Amino acid sequence: MLGNLAEFRIDARTGALVPVQGSPFTAGSVPDYVAVDPSGTLAYVASKGLWAFRIDAGTGALTPIASAPFLQSTQPDVVIFNKTGTCAYAVLTSGVMALRVDRSGAPAAVGGAPVPNYGNHPRSAVIDRSGTLLYVADRGRGGGGGIAGYRANPQTCALKPISQSLFATGNAPRGMAMSKSGDLLYVAKTENQGVSAYHVDTRTGTLSPVSGSPFSAGGHVATVAVAPGGGVLYAATFQPAAVAAFRIDRRTGVLTPITGSPFSNAEYVGESDSIAINQQGTLLYGVDRRGGNVFAFHIDPGTGELKPVQGGPNSGPNLVSVAMAQP
Repeated sequence: MLGNLAEFRIDARTGALVPVQGSPFTAGSVPDYVAVDPSGTLAYVASKGLWAFRIDAGTGALTPIASAPFLQSTQPDVVIFNKTGTCAYAVLTSGVMALRVDRSGAPAAVGGAPVPNYGNHPRSAVIDRSGTLLYVADRGRGGGGGIAGYRANPQTCALKPISQSLFATGNAPRGMAMSKSGDLLYVAKTENQGVSAYHVDTRTGTLSPVSGSPFSAGGHVATVAVAPGGGVLYAATFQPAAVAAFRIDRRTGVLTPITGSPFSNAEYVGESDSIAINQQGTLLYGVDRRGGNVFAFHIDPGTGELKPVQGGPNSGPNLVSVAMAQP
């Protein structure tokens, strides 16, 4: 929502969303991305500066953290937390800013200037469970497109580039997701209507294509997510608007479509830049940037198949990001 952060309480049985009292909350003039820390107590919004909120565990209400917004001279495209919530990373056009998160929830810059990202149009970021490998998808200079890789120190939050250039992916890499083990990376691609897959060398951080990649999703892919169990990947497509589902071969990285894929929902009619799955792996939510809806699916925990949840809220156009606060 342009200028705001909308918040909803989830009915765990039906998947329905109910607005939290006080929602929507002001989150700068150009909110682009929302991230919630692993404890479910902090929400950061990449906007004009970095907006930070404390989440009330009982009511869900958001309270701005003292001195927010932070990094007011910047305009981050993406912000993510590591798996302990002690480090956050704000992705800027000029590079990635490493941030140490203190007990109050306030971020403090580590190392001064951002570490260069070797591109000029970052689209998404992902960090592995160990907090040691960070990747940024970038359109690149001159339309080349690729992924910038960094080695992260989970104690100090500091970053070092893995390579002085992008790992080439071709044009228009968008959303990314990592396997539970951290040795596979999946990238949403628009121009080839597929999902590109890469083996991750967890020792060096280098990437190499999975055999058979990219895997067709039946439409232009904007974002991807791996289910908490690690065995299924979901890809939101547009033209047509649907969610494709794949079984992951955890040894080879190969994706195999799940029976019935892709799955549609009458409330998803445009383009989704962001999807999220609850920790139980039973519900998937996405934002429809063009349609203005928050759409949802029930996930069959045995098969990975999706069934639409009806009655999602319409929050207006320009919905760009979704995250779940779940301790």
